Amino acid sequence: MAGAARSWRFPIARTPEPRPYGDAMLRMSWLFMIALSGCSEKKKGCDTGFRPDSDGNCYPLEDGIEDGEIQSVSIGPEGVRTQDTLYATVMLSGEPVDTGLAPAEYPVQYRWYVDDLEATGTANHLHGWKYFDKGQAVRLSVEPLGGGDGVSSNTIVIANTPPPAPGVDLYPKEPLASVDSLRCAITGVGDFDEDEITYTFEWTRNGEAWVSTPQPPMDDGGDPPGWDTGELSPQPPPEPSEVPASILQAGEVWVCHVYAFDGEDRSPTVTDQVIIRSGVSAFHDSTANLSGEALLKSPLSSHRLQ
Repeated sequence: MAGAARSWRFPIARTPEPRPYGDAMLRMSWLFMIALSGCSEKKKGCDTGFRPDSDGNCYPLEDGIEDGEIQSVSIGPEGVRTQDTLYATVMLSGEPVDTGLAPAEYPVQYRWYVDDLEATGTANHLHGWKYFDKGQAVRLSVEPLGGGDGVSSNTIVIANTPPPAPGVDLYPKEPLASVDSLRCAITGVGDFDEDEITYTFEWTRNGEAWVSTPQPPMDDGGDPPGWDTGELSPQPPPEPSEVPASILQAGEVWVCHVYAFDGEDRSPTVTDQVIIRSGVSAFHDSTANLSGEALLKSPLSSHRLQ
């Protein structure tokens, strides 16, 4: 509207409201963020008094612990055998060293000793099939990458490995009472510790132990074929054990139990079993059938049937 008066507004300066903690709180927060990022641009560690974590930040060390200090070293598990693996547990700067790291990322150096001789393995684990045998003493020394004194672990003596289960074959599979002798044969196995192996037979008849004394003589029955037992060279088994036909009765359940022994430990026990058939009834059935067929085919029987 022409000639109307114009009004002007000017900004009014306001006094900022005071904050509860003032700038002191802001400065403390800023200092804390600097501390957390103290190792973000450092690949080898944090500032003195701080330790790096997996998130890339640095955190204060516990009282009495220095950055890069190895607190303890242990190996296990106990009872390791020739075919097992030993693993290391290392406490570094108050935290366990990650066992999943690639060798190039190890923060420490591993030195394994077998009977006080340094092994060529430098990983955080040691395979028995490659580096140690039964009866040997194994320990580990862990050293900082930058040099310094190492920390030794406990010592583990490698235990005995029991032999694997042998093969067993009880035959014939359908024995006749008073006709067939039972024979139980073992297929030999090898021992991981190269111990000498012995084999044991045990017989049960209807669930009760049976022992033959003295061992009856062998008859002319054949032996079963052997089978592959793997890379280990099998140790020869004994001659098959035998139960004479004269003591077998129809309906009995005979089981042959066998196991291997290396001088310290037994293998798992393996078994094979048979059920005794009636030899007399089988003989009578066969002769009756033959007699019946002969009678039917006889001219005399044909004449009598007319």
